[in-house]
Amino acid sequence: MSLTNPFSYLKHQLELTLFNTDAKAYFEPLVEKFMPGTSLVHAKSQVLAIEKEAEDVISITLQTAKSWGGFVPGQYVQIGLKINGVIYHRNFSISSPLELFQEQGRIMLTIQKQSDGQVTPWLFQSLQVGDTLILSQAKGDFIQKELSRPVLFIAGGTGITPFISMLHAAAQAQQNVLLLYYAKEGRHILRKTLDALNSYPHIKIQFLSSTQAGRFAQHHLKTYCPDIESRKVFICGPAGLIEQGQEVLKSDGVAEEDIAFEYFRATKHMQSDTATDEAATIVTNGQTIKAKSHVPILHQLEMAGLQPKYGCRMGLCKECQCMKTSGVVFNQQTGRYSEEGAEPIQICVSVPIGEVKLDL
Repeated sequence: MSLTNPFSYLKHQLELTLFNTDAKAYFEPLVEKFMPGTSLVHAKSQVLAIEKEAEDVISITLQTAKSWGGFVPGQYVQIGLKINGVIYHRNFSISSPLELFQEQGRIMLTIQKQSDGQVTPWLFQSLQVGDTLILSQAKGDFIQKELSRPVLFIAGGTGITPFISMLHAAAQAQQNVLLLYYAKEGRHILRKTLDALNSYPHIKIQFLSSTQAGRFAQHHLKTYCPDIESRKVFICGPAGLIEQGQEVLKSDGVAEEDIAFEYFRATKHMQSDTATDEAATIVTNGQTIKAKSHVPILHQLEMAGLQPKYGCRMGLCKECQCMKTSGVVFNQQTGRYSEEGAEPIQICVSVPIGEVKLDL
């Protein structure tokens, strides 16, 4: 290979030698520094369209790269972007039919703006058609393994998004589906798509006003789904809906293994945009650092003058892993809280909740 373009040569050599994801992730910062816009780990996607669904909701259509592996209806992706020098990763459900990807290599993400966030306001204000985003492979197990059994879908607010692709799959398979969609009056998003799906004889969608009807309750189940004993149930929405939904369903005899759920905006740290200015504290090596609960620990340690080890800065290579001796962190990649005791954490994707003590 010619050495007239050292960047191309470096990329070629890395692709030849780095044959596993962890190794590629380790070299990701080097590639990003010398070849901006290139990634060994993630696929790139181009923004084709941005459509306003509501005052605070947009749908983004992305053209995926040839290396992107596709998805199963109900799954989500993680997008990565850099804002003011900080790399953020956020998870968003795919809200388009599988056929759109199969035929055109495109997917759609429907995103609600979090007014106190860092990422979603940026997407609303700064993202433009033609921009490029880092896109993870599809993730998540909020999926149907078989389409023959009747199902009940329960959605709250923007928790409707994973159900869109699932409903399209059900329409093709002629699966019996009942969807109970709860939202504030006039706030049922993607209504045009849902109305079209509601025209299928085996799909029934009930649009319920949470202002008037309240949350999912026992009498809703009796009114709209008297045959619940024959259905598997999928719930997606705020924590309150999921917790109450599980309680109602179990009290009606639905087995725990027949209830699948996925949180949307479960808590301020479980939101797809988790940025707040809540105060936190990081204690390490005899130093106490005033911190924020929405910024990854790695970045905050660096801003305090420390030099912790790191690799990919994306939660993949585990080069930044260190021991948390006490306190709770929230992993922005997995969407999970840690326990309070000692355990290893990845500081590039973990944010502190209250006081966190580390052994670097």
